[in-house]
Amino acid sequence: MSPAGAAPWVTVRGASPGPLRRRRSAALAWALAGWAAAAVLALPASAAAAADGGAAAGGGPAQALPVRPSPGSDAAADPGLAPASPPASAAGAGDDGRPAPADAGPGGGCAERTQRAFAADLRAASAQAQQAEPAEQLRRIDEAVGLWRGTVEACEGRPRERARRNLADSERARERLQALHGGGEACSGAQKNAQAMQELARQALAETRWVDAGAWFRKAEGLWEVVAESCPGPLQALAQQRREQLAIDAHNAEHCAPRFERAREQVQRFRAQAGGLSASERQTGLQVNETLWREAADQCRGQAQDLARSSAQQQARERGTPWVATQPPAVAGPGVPDVPPVAVRVVEAAGAVAAAAAQAVRSVVDPPAPGRAVVAAAARPADGAAASAPAGSGVGGAALVDEGLADGVRIRGRLQREPDGSYSGDAEVLYPNGDRYLGQWLRGRRHGRGELRWASGQRYEGSWRDDRADGRGQLSFVGGSRYEGEVEDALPHGRGRRFGVQGEVHEGVFVRGEAHGPGRTTWPDGRSQEGEWVRGRVEGEGVLRFADGRRYVGRLVDGRPQGTGVLEHPSGDRYEGRFRDGMPDGRGVFTWVSGLRYEGDWAGGRADGQGELRFPNGNRYVGRVEDGVPNGEGRLEFSNGDRYEGGLRAGLPHGRGRFAWQNGDRYDGPWVAGRREGAGTMVWASGERWSGEFRDDRRVDDQAAAPR
Repeated sequence: MSPAGAAPWVTVRGASPGPLRRRRSAALAWALAGWAAAAVLALPASAAAAADGGAAAGGGPAQALPVRPSPGSDAAADPGLAPASPPASAAGAGDDGRPAPADAGPGGGCAERTQRAFAADLRAASAQAQQAEPAEQLRRIDEAVGLWRGTVEACEGRPRERARRNLADSERARERLQALHGGGEACSGAQKNAQAMQELARQALAETRWVDAGAWFRKAEGLWEVVAESCPGPLQALAQQRREQLAIDAHNAEHCAPRFERAREQVQRFRAQAGGLSASERQTGLQVNETLWREAADQCRGQAQDLARSSAQQQARERGTPWVATQPPAVAGPGVPDVPPVAVRVVEAAGAVAAAAAQAVRSVVDPPAPGRAVVAAAARPADGAAASAPAGSGVGGAALVDEGLADGVRIRGRLQREPDGSYSGDAEVLYPNGDRYLGQWLRGRRHGRGELRWASGQRYEGSWRDDRADGRGQLSFVGGSRYEGEVEDALPHGRGRRFGVQGEVHEGVFVRGEAHGPGRTTWPDGRSQEGEWVRGRVEGEGVLRFADGRRYVGRLVDGRPQGTGVLEHPSGDRYEGRFRDGMPDGRGVFTWVSGLRYEGDWAGGRADGQGELRFPNGNRYVGRVEDGVPNGEGRLEFSNGDRYEGGLRAGLPHGRGRFAWQNGDRYDGPWVAGRREGAGTMVWASGERWSGEFRDDRRVDDQAAAPR
């Protein structure tokens, strides 16, 4: 974007051609370099690599910088006006047309030092954008600081001031990196201890050990306070945020979870019975539901409190009448089993987490329990068996039995003959298909406590009612996964936990073998997914936590972010806006912790459409963005008042465009790849005007017109 050869000439009325006054647009250069870094940050790893590779191959935005006229600065007297990256056609030639030295070396002039310093800035920004190792990031920024210091010493006038500004920016960036990665051994050790204790608390929470979880969350809170005392800068602020969140987690683990789960269990029972309730019974049930949710909201904090309030409001809307506090009727038998609190924050990867979660809670497709026909046969003895009991037994007394029943079923054990000829007691029943039952037997049916082993290898152990595996029990599946909790017809049904072969655990409500209702899935690597499940997938509002520390809160469809949501990065970067199929899509805002901000259209996870980019130094871009890069019509506004408006391609001026300086000078004409190309016009604030032909950012035609 800067003239690389002889300076353009201006024809002034009554005077011979003289050197065109000019200066480099450093602000535009830094803005474009900053945009390149921002685009890399916003893109996936593969796209980031492609963006970085493109900069290396083609010079990158920072290597094609515009040169602009400036009163009082003669090109011949200003060594800082050399281009940041000479075009290929001018390689080896200086501004005066003479061959340039083959290698300017470390002690080169102002122009060469400026070029190297800007290139180092871009390398440092790329290293941070790609989340390189901390040592590599510091090495890159140290390189940039050293080059800018040399540039300050080599330059004079405005180029020196420009170099000083960039040196100050680079030194501030280095200080931030050192604060983030250079806290020392005390800081690092404190972080490890805090993270380890936090993980123990989460594990206790997953195992429904509420007292342990609450105590360990409080200990983790204290350890993060130590981190805040031991670490400088951004780490200190991050530790303080973690400490505040852990205080909420500790409270919720002990006080919120029992009431929250009581309300959720009540709603589940109500849904299961709703079809057979009268209108008045339904109204009473909804009053009970809202009462329990209100009680939970009173004890919960943070997001759990918001969820409880939202659930209470949902019950009120469904009922349509004023709320009256109503407690559920007393229920005999054991209470609601402990379950993990939904107050705990959760995670995961939009596409990868949703697929794994669906697999973890997929409907159980297993061999059915022995059919009713076989059970009926087992309930009655073979022909003639009712007429005579086995030797040593009699009606009303238990005795050892080993006999065949109808349809190839065999029963044995210490059993009592009932008046109808059936048996009761502890039995072993062998079915012709290879299935085997061991447990309590009542009047020819499985009833009480028992274990069924399928010929396929699947196993159920738990309660039986009227020959059905109903109540609470454990299921072990052929693939290695298992389930603990409530069952119906030997399928997960009600509240329970499913343990997958990869270590994942889903805890929540199941319906006929599928996760259906409130639930949470966690993985050994720290991922988790929480929300409302529908037929094995999360639907509605939910929370995803990723193994790398990212966190999504918002709308989920089929287990993926869909609709409005917020994605937070552990670095502090944050995206808020619309999602589709797990990726940013629609209007959204991405804010970097550095102060960089993009607001506009997104498509397929990339910034694409109309948008606005704001830089920490006050520069601003508004216009068309494609694949994370300015492309199309747009406007660049600089904090010093300079402004470019027109076409852009790949982040560089391309097509018709106008560059206006804050002092009143302006250029209007065509651009190609960041360089003036074609018939253009320069107009100075003094009224002087020059029109002519540009080629590769050089004037090739002396057409001129006097000032109007």
